[in-house]
Amino acid sequence: MDIQKASELLRAHPWHSAKTMPENPHEYTLRKQWENQEDIDGVAIFIRENGYVLNFRGRDYTCFDVDGYRHWTMGSPVTKQALSTAH
Repeated sequence: MDIQKASELLRAHPWHSAKTMPENPHEYTLRKQWENQEDIDGVAIFIRENGYVLNFRGRDYTCFDVDGYRHWTMGSPVTKQALSTAH
């Protein structure tokens, strides 16, 4: 996967506001809302292989910026992964 394909996939799927964390505004997308599970796996792997590490509240996250958004995975196995994003 390349940055163009990852960006297209990230734009094409629904994102939800994390209302339970107002002190850390962000959005997330759910695996179950991606019709093609290989696509979400590919994006998660792309982020992990091409991203940078950012420490947030004592925990490292691998992030990748696309279209003014910072995307990251939660570090669990790719097949159980949800993706998150923030400005």
